[in-house]
Amino acid sequence: MFFRQSLENLLTRVGWTYPRYTTKLALGQTKFDMLARWSKIETYKMAELTRKDLKEVFTESLEPFAKAVQEDFRAVNTRLDKVDTRLDKMDSRFDQVDTRFDKMDSRFDGLEERMVSVEADVRWMKENASELFEKLDRFIALLEKNEQEILMLSAQMKRLEERVEKLESHRK
Repeated sequence: MFFRQSLENLLTRVGWTYPRYTTKLALGQTKFDMLARWSKIETYKMAELTRKDLKEVFTESLEPFAKAVQEDFRAVNTRLDKVDTRLDKMDSRFDQVDTRFDKMDSRFDGLEERMVSVEADVRWMKENASELFEKLDRFIALLEKNEQEILMLSAQMKRLEERVEKLESHRK
């Protein structure tokens, strides 16, 4: 709107008649139809325009717009700077998380090595379990045999003690 007014002012100053529009409203037309059907009632009367005049019009009309755009860019730039600092902070956090994952990965590698050795031990135990159980059964059998022998020896010992007592009592 501002640009159009500036252009109209310039054209009036140099003696150029700018177009004026009017509408022909027929019965049954709406205001939208009316706006869509402009018809020209004046023609252009061209005068000499200089580059300086055009430059002046464009400068006057575009300068406020350019300033507004620059202010908007400054505001956007400050917001982008804030976003950039936040992204830098997030990047440092991701670096910290990455180092933690590296430490955890190395710990898992150590656990994996230990797990391999434990699996080997379990495999050996499974393979040798029957042999171990046979040895345990023999050992238990020996213990039971020893217990029986000890019981027999203790019974014999009692008999011998009784005999010794009898003999001692006869000697007196």
